[in-house]
Amino acid sequence: MMSIDLYEILYFMLMGLIGGFLHVIINADGFDSLTTFSSLKRLILGPCSGFIYSLLYSEYNFPNSLMAIASGWLGTDFIIKIMLKFSPEEETPP
Repeated sequence: MMSIDLYEILYFMLMGLIGGFLHVIINADGFDSLTTFSSLKRLILGPCSGFIYSLLYSEYNFPNSLMAIASGWLGTDFIIKIMLKFSPEEETPP
């Protein structure tokens, strides 16, 4: 039976949050862009990406921390693209 280490999962979620936060900060045009719904989505999806990474990594070491941050940064784009791909498109009137 496989045991789940809650602290390890929370650690990778924190690293994903840091990655999402860095993405928001670096791509912000000003303070107003930090308070948008898009920024909030990235801050929520960052820990989700870190959680997914925590399920997929092989060993706990320093490069995995960096990869969890990267998954929080890039994983948000991936998740948003999938959501857009499968969302129903609105019909435009002729």
